[in-house]
Amino acid sequence: MTKRGRRSTRNPNPKMKKAILDKRLESLCKKAKGMSILFDIETGLIVFTPRENNVFAWPSLIQAKDRVKDYLSCSKNRRLIQFVNKAEQMAEEKEMEFLFNQLVKARIRVDELDLRETKGLLKLFAVKRAQNEERKKQLKETAENRVGSNDNNDGEENV
Repeated sequence: MTKRGRRSTRNPNPKMKKAILDKRLESLCKKAKGMSILFDIETGLIVFTPRENNVFAWPSLIQAKDRVKDYLSCSKNRRLIQFVNKAEQMAEEKEMEFLFNQLVKARIRVDELDLRETKGLLKLFAVKRAQNEERKKQLKETAENRVGSNDNNDGEENV
């Protein structure tokens, strides 16, 4: 066995090979699905075994083909432009976070901000407000669950 718990030799048993391949494909599909949800991207898997002339495609063969066509049709320049736009957006968000922290610490004043910075901070405030509302809902649900679990304790409180 190697460090990662995998055998360093190949397994000649075809049933064992298929079982291992199926297990690893299932793991890859779970990871691809998680990445597509987490990063809001389109993922797809295409696995081809040359000896068996078998093709495995995830999420489906049609969707995988469409995603490959979309990727290949997207020119390199367009991909670079999209990457740069995403990087600029992230930089803008970080700058607004920094300005927000500077305002909170009273290192800068509101009248020192220009129009772009003010609009960016307003967007950031809206996002922060939405996050706070969501946290309030979660805390309220948690508190209700705790109160509900105390009903079985004959009026005793959790400490």
